[in-house]
Amino acid sequence: MAGIRGEARRRSVFSALTAGGAVCTMTIEESVERSPPGLMCPMRKSLVLILAGLLGGATALSAMPFRRADANADGTVDVADAVKTLSVLFLGDATAPCRDALDANDDGVVDIADAITTLGFLFAQGKNPPPPFAACGVDPTSDTLTCDAFPPCDYGAGGCEDGMQASGSLYRICMPPAAAYNGRLIIWAHGYQDAGEPIAIPEDQMRFGDYYLPELMTSLGFAFATNSYSKTGLAVRQGVADILDLVEIFKELRGEPLKIYVTGASEGGLITTLLVEGHPAVFTGGLAACGPIGDWEFQMKYFGDGRALFEYFFPGLIPGDPFDPAPDVVASWPARYAGIVQPAVLDPAHRGALEQLARCANLQVDPEDFLGSAEVCVRDFLRYSVVNLTDAAATLGGFPFDNVATRYTGSEDDDALNAGVVRVAADAAALAEIRAGYSTTGALQRPLLTIHTLYDSQVPFEHHVMYTEKCRLQGTEETFHYGFAVERFGHCEFTDEEVLAAFALMLIAGGDAELLESLPDLLSAP
Repeated sequence: MAGIRGEARRRSVFSALTAGGAVCTMTIEESVERSPPGLMCPMRKSLVLILAGLLGGATALSAMPFRRADANADGTVDVADAVKTLSVLFLGDATAPCRDALDANDDGVVDIADAITTLGFLFAQGKNPPPPFAACGVDPTSDTLTCDAFPPCDYGAGGCEDGMQASGSLYRICMPPAAAYNGRLIIWAHGYQDAGEPIAIPEDQMRFGDYYLPELMTSLGFAFATNSYSKTGLAVRQGVADILDLVEIFKELRGEPLKIYVTGASEGGLITTLLVEGHPAVFTGGLAACGPIGDWEFQMKYFGDGRALFEYFFPGLIPGDPFDPAPDVVASWPARYAGIVQPAVLDPAHRGALEQLARCANLQVDPEDFLGSAEVCVRDFLRYSVVNLTDAAATLGGFPFDNVATRYTGSEDDDALNAGVVRVAADAAALAEIRAGYSTTGALQRPLLTIHTLYDSQVPFEHHVMYTEKCRLQGTEETFHYGFAVERFGHCEFTDEEVLAAFALMLIAGGDAELLESLPDLLSAP
């Protein structure tokens, strides 16, 4: 994307229809020479304020968890609950704080039919009352009944609970105060962790700007859940499976939420996209940031080309086989990079080699800061190749990168380059596994927001373009995919305002515009 700023652009308008019928309009730029066009959206504080303003003072929802048919709120459903319902109806009993729980047949009113439903379930082998029944949960239907308190399902002031999944993945579930819960669950799919790191929830990835995701989400009335996945390194398949299992754990512990949204960044952006595409019955929508969502083979080639070309232009700096690093090279990589590789990359005497490497490898450099951004790109692809490629090959069942037939261009002598660059072949098993478990389709049935920087040092912006094209071919680009680009260098380098605006748009697309009322307060500082 190094030359995108020089392309001609036209201005166009993006409109998002809110649940209340209001249209949010913002100007975007569209690259004329790009096919398919890349959307450019400067997402600013004003966007969130405009979105909230269009809602006309909508009130944020809250939903007290309860168990249907447990009329006396003692934690069990028995004949005393039918008696309690009759007492409320005919004896003026005003001690039932949760009218929703009395509505055993979920028809939106409390009447004698509810007592009959409870007795039928208990003594006539009747059907289970509608959810939430098997576990605490919020009312999935809209009615005028209220639930001010329900002690068996009241988790008090909220808070977080950690545990372990059957796969070995660690999870965390955080709840707002029970009375503030809006019935929506936000799941966070974290990004890549280097192979060999201990399995743990990456706390640093849940912080952006002044915000900590669990605290931010619960302060807005959402439940929040995340996990570590069952392995580090390449963990896309594991992430998908572990998050689906996390949904079931949440339901068992906290009841079934009204809606579930999944969000993620980097590797988590790909996991998010696969979940939204593959499980529309589970997820209402998703937000995928800076993820390799276009094509995983392309991502492997980006890293692999960088490593092969680095060995040509900067030979001898990293000992051993470029694609099979020795354990001691892996273990000492941070020190070797800082002490040997980085100084060589930044050395003015090597500027010509660095410029050729950037051109030939299509590094996503910042046109305003070539040297600094090129060094970051080199650091990122070398880290993956040295520290993580062995794990990727083991996870995929074979070597995943191929440049046997690649013709590299952009050097001062392309013939010499192509004759001298290291060549490797991919294993068919690895490519088959990538296509089976790591490939997106664009076949969306639920809304998906995607956001990417134009000059991403790790996951090239081409992923955004490729995914947009997939959606266009599937007929979902105009209905379910909302893609945004931010003109900035860096991997997942978004401002607080951009992240919150994307989150707001996800809620609107998921039919939850009424939940946006409190977002402008987060951005009240000038």
